[in-house]
Order: sequence, then structure tokens, then C-alpha cells
Amino acid sequence: MGAGNITHGVQNIGSAAVVGPNVDIELKRAFTNNTGSTITVEETGVYVTINGDYHCIIRDTLTAPVPAMYSLTIYYTIRTTV
Repeated sequence: MGAGNITHGVQNIGSAAVVGPNVDIELKRAFTNNTGSTITVEETGVYVTINGDYHCIIRDTLTAPVPAMYSLTIYYTIRTTV
């Protein structure tokens, strides 16, 4: 698989919403497989920058097969209780 064969969609960050006793923010991003064959997405995560340094705050391992020319959309909900 060569560089540039996976298209990263726009990172969408939803507005904060009160859901019962919680405040939720949804993060969403699509990835399109342009490799010409099926790939397996094995890892995904959420990174933040603090003082210019990147830190992984969420990491998940997957076994999500994505056929050629198909997309995979990852959703994360960040939740805090008020």
C-alpha cells in the first residue's frame, strides 16, 4: 500500500450537547480506501496537542475490513458528567 492511498476526510467536531446529566461532544471522520484492494483498519485514536506536543488520549484496536473504494467512518463521543 503506497502513501496517499487512504483519503482522510474532514475531522468533524460536533457542538457540545447536554444529554441527561452529561455533556457530549461527537467526533467523526471518514477514511476512504483508494488502494485497489481490501485493507484492514487495525488501530484508531484521538490525539490532542498540549504545548505543541501531540498526545494520544484514546486508542482502539479494530479488525475492520474496508473493501477498495469504500469508506470507514469512525465516531467517538467524548462525555463528561455535569
